[in-house]
Amino acid sequence: MDFEPQANNLILKVTASGDSKFSDLVSALMSDRATYKKRLIDHGVILFRGFEAKSSDDLMTLVTKGMGFKAWNTFNFLQLPTFLIDKIRRYSESLLGGGDYRIWLDKNSVQLGPADQGVQGPHVEGGLSTKRARFLVIGCFEAPKTFGETGVVDLEKCFSELPDELKLKYRHASNLFSFAALRKLTAIEKLFLKLTQFKVTTDTNVAKLNLPPCPLTLAVPETGNLCLQPWPFARNTADAVRAAAQVAFKDRGAIEIDRTSQDINLSWELRDQNGQIINWTHDDQVKLFTHIFTRAHLLRWQKGDVILVDNLRVGHFRMNGSNDRRLVQIQTESFSTV
Repeated sequence: MDFEPQANNLILKVTASGDSKFSDLVSALMSDRATYKKRLIDHGVILFRGFEAKSSDDLMTLVTKGMGFKAWNTFNFLQLPTFLIDKIRRYSESLLGGGDYRIWLDKNSVQLGPADQGVQGPHVEGGLSTKRARFLVIGCFEAPKTFGETGVVDLEKCFSELPDELKLKYRHASNLFSFAALRKLTAIEKLFLKLTQFKVTTDTNVAKLNLPPCPLTLAVPETGNLCLQPWPFARNTADAVRAAAQVAFKDRGAIEIDRTSQDINLSWELRDQNGQIINWTHDDQVKLFTHIFTRAHLLRWQKGDVILVDNLRVGHFRMNGSNDRRLVQIQTESFSTV
């Protein structure tokens, strides 16, 4: 195997040599897991190219046998069977609006949404939750013909290169996410929601489902270095994400607002250590997202590629392009932010 650091050392590209097979990659990981995990922490992303992953089963083998990780999905932490988690997804969409159009292949594997003319905001997977996956595995089973890259960005670098006044503003800030229900809640729904992490409030007959606050910045356990932890799928940040993308990616043509942020009535606020709302204007949001986007690297997929991602240190996002791509993601290793 050949090892080549790329994107200012953010990505370690590992290329198959000769007639290496996917099983050879899994065997190599099994024989030296500690080294590969250190490489993942040191770089943030490892790209395996030329080993030809062919199915979600291959990805799961890499996760469990190769790296020795435990599959754990932020959105299915109860490990519900596929048919049930899909029914819950459809129910939640009837209550809160459409999602990312991902397809559950099994209780741990999801096929990500297709590329379109919108650009996602940079995010960590499960970033609206107090518990999220520590690492991600993403495999490409059909590469997009036009654009449709996955952007990756070092959120540790993004925080360290903020102006001092913004470091002070964001260092101890908390993310507060709330959903506005599309309809009135039934009595049974209200009782059920009491068993979840949502706190329900009512404002002018509109039920709001509020999530517990989670930190805007977190320290990487292995280094102690601080990373931003964004989740910009909110309606009140969507315009700022598009404006920032148009500044950072001038060669992409017209960029639309990400459809997920339009389909779900989610709001994102920041609060300080005393629980007071931080003044976070549209211009503030544009500056922060532009700061992140301009430090990102666009990973152009090839069929059979697999990437390992440190989901704490590295943010990712979908770029606009043709919708013929097929990416499958597995989340691993739960991580608590509080």
